Amino acid sequence: MKHVLAYLIAAGLMISGSSARARSLLDDPRLAPVRSGLSLVLSDLSRRGIDASPVRSKIREGLAKRVPAARLLQVVRRQGGYLREGNEVLQRMYGRKVPAGLLRAYSDARLSGVVRNRLTGLLKLLKTKNNRRWAVRMVDVLTDLVARRYSISATYGMIIKLVRKSRFKQVLQLRGTLVRLRKRYGLSVSTAGIILYKALVSNGVDLPRAVVSLSRHLPAVRQPATPTGTTTPSTSGEGHRP
Repeated sequence: MKHVLAYLIAAGLMISGSSARARSLLDDPRLAPVRSGLSLVLSDLSRRGIDASPVRSKIREGLAKRVPAARLLQVVRRQGGYLREGNEVLQRMYGRKVPAGLLRAYSDARLSGVVRNRLTGLLKLLKTKNNRRWAVRMVDVLTDLVARRYSISATYGMIIKLVRKSRFKQVLQLRGTLVRLRKRYGLSVSTAGIILYKALVSNGVDLPRAVVSLSRHLPAVRQPATPTGTTTPSTSGEGHRP
């Protein structure tokens, strides 16, 4: 009996501690001007049975980055709207039990600037592939590249074409490939995405072949010559990542 009582007390403390942490987030004095607005967003999501953890994470992120309270409220309201929207979209695809990770990925994508019809098009295609394991990662790649200002049309086109071929691992390689192309050929962010998209289409939607094709047709940026009497700095050792 003592063991049962001790367990119940411990469980009660855990629950009360969790509630206290949730309250303490909004108790931060920096949120005072927008506390009621943030609370409304959180309570609305809770009432609808939608996971509000992405919103709480966004509030913590905003506080850590010292985002002005009014601006943070705007972002949180948009995110709350995208979570509701995503919940409706994903319920139509997966039934009432919406994958939490995919809902978070949906709202992040919309916040980054991905339009609804393109995002739902990608999600429908991923659903037909019947491979939920890759769905969140594919949406996250789209979000990341759009947030980095790569061409939305080119980025979306590359991901859609690669997913149709079930080349999920090549989608994960897009960011690194684009970074290397920009450095090697001196390309702008928007130009790099468009050029890689065209190369991908021209080479059977195969990323390695597309990169080889570009290396044959684009001149590499000339690196500055090393001044006489100096040596080229080592690319290994302390201060460099492997």
